[in-house]
Amino acid sequence: MADPRVRTYTCEGCGNTFKGTQKEAFEAGWDTPEVFMSHTTCSECTIDKTIWWKVVVRKEEPTQEELALLKVYNEIFDEHREMLAKEARK
Repeated sequence: MADPRVRTYTCEGCGNTFKGTQKEAFEAGWDTPEVFMSHTTCSECTIDKTIWWKVVVRKEEPTQEELALLKVYNEIFDEHREMLAKEARK
């Protein structure tokens, strides 16, 4: 059975992907929605290439595709928070 914590992350800046757990991604230099809730970037890209930066800093409207991605980020963050809570209760 596959580890449910393993997912494929795609960098918003360059499109590179990383498959692994959040911890493995973080150790490889990635910012991920489990931790930052707002974006996914690889070790080579900066936050100014993200949807979060576009909306919050540049005050631009996100596209429908970007809104859908932000919804996914929120779901990932919530899922991760629930997993941590379960582990803490053990």
